[in-house]
Amino acid sequence: MSKLVVAFPGIRYSIECPLLYFGMAAFKAKGYETYGIQYSRAILETKDLEEAKIVGTREALKQLEKIEWSRYSEIVFLEKSIGTVVAFEVEAQLGLSVKHIVLTPVEQTLPYLTKDKKIQLIVSGTCDQYMEIERIKACCAKENLPLKVIEKVGHRLERKENPLESIEILKEITALY
Repeated sequence: MSKLVVAFPGIRYSIECPLLYFGMAAFKAKGYETYGIQYSRAILETKDLEEAKIVGTREALKQLEKIEWSRYSEIVFLEKSIGTVVAFEVEAQLGLSVKHIVLTPVEQTLPYLTKDKKIQLIVSGTCDQYMEIERIKACCAKENLPLKVIEKVGHRLERKENPLESIEILKEITALY
């Protein structure tokens, strides 16, 4: 049987951006088939993250209709930002049981982060404007979930003032996949 990784992007962080692009490349190198969700412009026009979740989930489900899930012995969802919420919604609505790699979760992700999910890794930055680091640390400690904290980075897990350090961070995260 085959293995599949599905990438769920953020609102302004597409599957062509480094964390998802190299994540899918790493899985492809391990023999996984890859599929990347691409949202329409409608998600950019949403008022808030709750509306973005609804739009993103609807669009992801439409794109994933053609996948024959029973073909796969292993399914991994690689998720970034609002994509973390969309991925958990898709898993529930399709009745799947998948492994999750959760990159830069947002507040709306917290209710999904439970020990009964197959969460392989959560990555968050100490300066993420969408997730207070102490909240994600507390959630992961309570649920005994694996958390990788990157110091002094925001929501994109980059150091804008030092691109070479950003590359090192990307390399470190990609190795964790």
